Amino acid sequence: MADIEDGHYDNSHRAFVQAFMARSVLTFDQAKPILAHIQSVHDGRETLPGDVTEADFNAYITTANNALSPYDYEIRSTFSQHDRTRIYALVNTTSDPATQLATLHTADEIAFLKRVLDAMFETNNTALREVMAVTSMQALQLHKNPSAGQTQNGGATQGSTGPGLTMSQAEKMLKDLVEEGWFELSKKG
Repeated sequence: MADIEDGHYDNSHRAFVQAFMARSVLTFDQAKPILAHIQSVHDGRETLPGDVTEADFNAYITTANNALSPYDYEIRSTFSQHDRTRIYALVNTTSDPATQLATLHTADEIAFLKRVLDAMFETNNTALREVMAVTSMQALQLHKNPSAGQTQNGGATQGSTGPGLTMSQAEKMLKDLVEEGWFELSKKG
């Protein structure tokens, strides 16, 4: 593979970042053929997906993150709830008015999403019960914005200036989030 140990950001790293921008998430196995193709073009010789190591992948991520950091972006990872596969995603690390405008969702929909995520990762994530999930019914109960000063399940307030979502809007939002790949729906709902 090309010498990427020095962290020099070049066209191969730009192509790697573009691959992340074109997808919502990537696993290492999904990234191997992408990196192999990028390296084949960059090095002028064929690189097979099997030649791409996890160290190569991590070096690309580190170099990309160093270049993306001033723009408030980062490639982060988490584990799949189903098979514990590490999943990587390009994320915006700040929330300012400009980035809030770069979404297809309304402020009330984003506030609803934040309340659902808080329920998943704070309310349903205890030492005795690491669920990190909510049922559809639990999520739907979060459709209204809490009133001023009210907290959601003991946590910080998460709201917008509007009244929140109707139950049917919340149902549609959950369906959209599943279709867009943000949430996964288990067989149990």
